[in-house]
Amino acid sequence: MLIRSSRLAILALLVGLPAASPSLAQVLPGVGQPPPAQEQPTAEQPARPDPMAIDPARVPERAEQSRATQRKALQIAEPLAKELAISPKLPEAVERIAAMSADPALGDPVGMDFRSLEGASQQWAIMHTTLNEWQTRLTSRSQSLADWRKTASWEINTWELTARELSKSGIGGGLVDTARGVLEAWRDADNRLKSRQGEVLAVQGQLNAQVEIVEEMLDRIARVRAETRLGVLQPNYQPLWQGTGPLSRQRALPSISDRASRDMDLARDYVRAQQTSIFVHAVLTLLGIAVFVSARKRVQSLAERREDLVRPLSIFRRPFAAAIALSLMAFPWAYPDAPPSFREVVAIVALIPVVVLLPLIVAPSMRKAVYAVAGLSLLVRFTDVVSSGTTAGRLVLLVYAIGAGAAAWWFFRPGGPASSVDGGRYWRAARVMARLAAFVFFVSAALNIIGFVSLADLLAEGALLSAFLGLLMLLSVSVTEGVSAAVLFSPVMQVSNMARWNGQIILNWIVRVASLGAAIIWSLGTLRYFRIQEPVLEGLWGVLTASATIGSVSISLGDIIGFGLAIFAGLYVSRFLRFVLSVEVFPRVTLPRGVPATIVMLLNYTVLGLAFVLAVAAAGIDLTKFALIAGALSVGIGFGLQNVVNNFVSGLILAFERPVQAGDAVQVGDVWGEVRRIGVRSSTVRTWSGAEVIVPNADLISNQVTNWTLSDRQRRMEIPIGVAYGTDPHRVIELATLCATNHTQVLSSPAPRTIFTGFGESSLDFELRAWTAEFDNYLATKSDLLLAVHDALYAAGIEIPFPQRDLHLRTVDGQAAMGLTGRVPPQPSGPPPEDVAESGPEAGSEAGSGSGAGGATEGSGEAGASAPGGETTGDGAGRGSG
Repeated sequence: MLIRSSRLAILALLVGLPAASPSLAQVLPGVGQPPPAQEQPTAEQPARPDPMAIDPARVPERAEQSRATQRKALQIAEPLAKELAISPKLPEAVERIAAMSADPALGDPVGMDFRSLEGASQQWAIMHTTLNEWQTRLTSRSQSLADWRKTASWEINTWELTARELSKSGIGGGLVDTARGVLEAWRDADNRLKSRQGEVLAVQGQLNAQVEIVEEMLDRIARVRAETRLGVLQPNYQPLWQGTGPLSRQRALPSISDRASRDMDLARDYVRAQQTSIFVHAVLTLLGIAVFVSARKRVQSLAERREDLVRPLSIFRRPFAAAIALSLMAFPWAYPDAPPSFREVVAIVALIPVVVLLPLIVAPSMRKAVYAVAGLSLLVRFTDVVSSGTTAGRLVLLVYAIGAGAAAWWFFRPGGPASSVDGGRYWRAARVMARLAAFVFFVSAALNIIGFVSLADLLAEGALLSAFLGLLMLLSVSVTEGVSAAVLFSPVMQVSNMARWNGQIILNWIVRVASLGAAIIWSLGTLRYFRIQEPVLEGLWGVLTASATIGSVSISLGDIIGFGLAIFAGLYVSRFLRFVLSVEVFPRVTLPRGVPATIVMLLNYTVLGLAFVLAVAAAGIDLTKFALIAGALSVGIGFGLQNVVNNFVSGLILAFERPVQAGDAVQVGDVWGEVRRIGVRSSTVRTWSGAEVIVPNADLISNQVTNWTLSDRQRRMEIPIGVAYGTDPHRVIELATLCATNHTQVLSSPAPRTIFTGFGESSLDFELRAWTAEFDNYLATKSDLLLAVHDALYAAGIEIPFPQRDLHLRTVDGQAAMGLTGRVPPQPSGPPPEDVAESGPEAGSEAGSGSGAGGATEGSGEAGASAPGGETTGDGAGRGSG
């Protein structure tokens, strides 16, 4: 799985002083860079017809054109800069190759150790690179001359035929002389082109011979390196209990003095070839020191304000060491072909920032480990005891391996000094690798005891140099973090929204990417120190390129990884561009609402589309085969993908026409809410209740959609008001309008207004209409207005009635009537007459006449008092009807 720390490769934008671009690798003493090649005109080579005589009428015009082309041919025949740069250097290169072949140290790699073989291989490789570049230049030159010779041959044949036909026809006017003049000019140009081509081919021949010699030596050195790599698996010394002498079959190794002399020669030749780059690099380093010294006080004041930046900015307390560390970070790019001796000198210089800066960064408990690794690395580089091949060196190696293993285990054992440090995933991995290094040191000591001294040398040296490289990578990440923090939080960068609002996030990304890069470099360096870089990388390449064929489709693991990396890179490039637009660009420009979202969406899918095309190309899939896929998709669209395509096209319409935009309050059918996102296929509406509804884009285009905020975010509020009959309506209008006018969220234009809407059943009806620009808070504003109107009417003594209804009772017995009136009927002393039950209810039974039982008004108020004639009235407002 791709880890999240591989987010963006932006480390190169913020790390280090830019080193000078390395010169072309050359080993010729005193020879600088060749001047840039001139642009040379090339002959146009259209599909020419067979030569034929030119029409006499066109001879003058055609002659002028041919002479112009002939002048270009003469320019091509002249020696160009690419030839002038090579010709004087070739004899020196031939002499140098002869001397290297005659040198026993370089011409016979059988007696070399690992280090010497690596130096010889690089020296021959540098020469091979130089010769190949010359050969490429001359090949291009030779091809150009050949093309022009074809043009010259065609012109010569054409003008020969023309001159012959003109002579036969007897046409005068000097046309024959013109044709013969052009013909002679082209013959002269062809001779010059032929002569120049011969010279170039001769130089090419010499170059080819030298390239064959160099390639033969490189192949021989590669074979010897492979044999030497396998040779370390065999014992080459007697076991210690039997003695310390070498076995008889051991190959004689060069002495330390011979190896030192050879290293000095390699370093001297490399410095001469790269003197311009070294000078520029030195100047930039001095400039970096000046910058760090001048920025120290300002950075210290920044660290005082930001406690979280104290640790990364601590490198500015040692400006000289920080500048040297930053300059050394450019070494792999500035000097890619440096010989081992040159790299070791740089490694010794790198001890300065390691010893000076790392103690300021690491935990106090780990400072002794830093000093120990630095000291052992310096000891090995100066004494060369690891690979000296002497008895004393074997004994020193044994003590050194046991001591280094014991120290590594003591520091990084469970519960040891390193266990109390928490540095994240990389630190946990470093602790595991340190324990493994301790095991390797102990294995090296054991192998030394039983006689596998070469293997013991290799393991001990690889473990130590790997540990030192780990310190260098930790230093590089720390310097990168410190410089990035100083730049991001400087007053100049704080003008940027990205640095001001997201400075810490950007810094974290930079540290993650720097840590990932450091881990990769450390891994490659460790493989190189253990002399297994070539077989491991070759095996890995074999695994990645091994393909499986399924029908007519061939696919490999590398294709799959390339496809995934391209998609992964596209996702993060799209995310980064959207981040820059949203944070840095859109806040600084004025765009119509919805346009930024449209731009972001289109940019996102454009980048993803390009990433997909690149991913397909990286996977080795022929893009022309997509015609079959497109045909299959068209059939699928015709049968089952109409809705998908419809929604996709609708999404494009929404993106360009923008009838609905993100942030709009809409009503789609029975869904009310706010549009949160408009995608290519569907949009998301968040309802006022908090649910998120996925709405297909086609519904937003084809169906009726109410958009409350398309043009603006104003909302009108309608507040109904009812007052009791008898109230002055002018007073009500005045009070209600004043309440709206005094509210801060109510717009003055359109001005609030109160309208008398009519006479209601129980009240005089009014409606207050007011506008607010805060659509999201209009309910709260409406509630405030309701409370304000209520309080104003209450303070003015205006009654707000409740609904009223009239109830007419046609019949009611006497006892009920007495109950309604609240009177208690007298109790007779004897039995009631027989006809009382029948005659009582009959009295006064005319409907609606107000006599008899009468009518009673039933409402929300209390029952009224008994009226004359048996009429009971009830009116919540104090009114009634009979």
